Amino acid sequence: MKLISENPVIATLNNEELRGFDWIKSKGEITKKEYSDNFGYSDKKSERHLKKLVTLNIIILVGKGPSSKYIFK
Repeated sequence: MKLISENPVIATLNNEELRGFDWIKSKGEITKKEYSDNFGYSDKKSERHLKKLVTLNIIILVGKGPSSKYIFK
């Protein structure tokens, strides 16, 4: 059972997404490139993970393009 947050959407994350979410939470703010580099994921996979976290409303996307940031809520 995944219990790192009271937020029920956390339980919908797979193990890789959960690791990513926990890392973003510890950093506070990251870029897609930092996410890709940290986990060794392709840009596409990183984008998929980050988009899901934004859609679930547990991180926020600020900006557009390469300068955009993903921020823990």
